[in-house]
Amino acid sequence: MTFQELLQAIKSFKNEENRAFTDDYLEVVIAKSKIQQYQTVLETFFGLPLKPEGQAPSPEANLHAKAYGGIHDNQTMYLRKDNGTTALAFLWPWGNGSLVTLKVFSEK
Repeated sequence: MTFQELLQAIKSFKNEENRAFTDDYLEVVIAKSKIQQYQTVLETFFGLPLKPEGQAPSPEANLHAKAYGGIHDNQTMYLRKDNGTTALAFLWPWGNGSLVTLKVFSEK
């Protein structure tokens, strides 16, 4: 799966809100009850999360997340490095417990 295929797969789901979509960035709001389908697609591209939900962030996760506001115990972070490009995905649960913001992006 390519990065573009990942973005298209996520965009094709019934998202609660589509906030942004470009060649290198996607931001959507999803129902927490449907998170498994998103995690399956994310893991197809990224593999297992660098920082799973419910675990304290590792020094590596903190390093990569610092520019984006950091990473908290209740959040999930995926990371993939390929040929000078870094792809990241963050799952940020809302305080209401029913929604999650998903941000996926690629940077050189």
